[in-house]
Amino acid sequence: GAAPDERARDGRAVGVARRRLVEAKGRVEDAADQDRATISCRRASGDARPKGQLDFGTAFDCFDTLSHTADPRITPLQAENRTFLVSVMASHGFQNYPKEWWHFTYQPEPFPDQYFEFPVE
Repeated sequence: GAAPDERARDGRAVGVARRRLVEAKGRVEDAADQDRATISCRRASGDARPKGQLDFGTAFDCFDTLSHTADPRITPLQAENRTFLVSVMASHGFQNYPKEWWHFTYQPEPFPDQYFEFPVE
């Protein structure tokens, strides 16, 4: 069979950046806006973003080099938001995957040789 998705292994990879970090930075996000139709991943900045969402330069799960955490093309505000996200997650034991600003892995891995596949709601 196919190899398991590395990101699903043991449930330790976490994709975040929307609601809780917006709240942590002192902004409140409307949950209904989060559920609206997906916008183009490269247009997820400025006025194209859902109301109250921090500007990270791309949408979550945008598989473009612009999503690399330290991509030099992002604006200073987008870099500040990505740095903030990385620092908050690192303070809780998570390490950023540098090709996806939203992707983090808990360190040390609690189950390094086990894969878990389950829906996340």
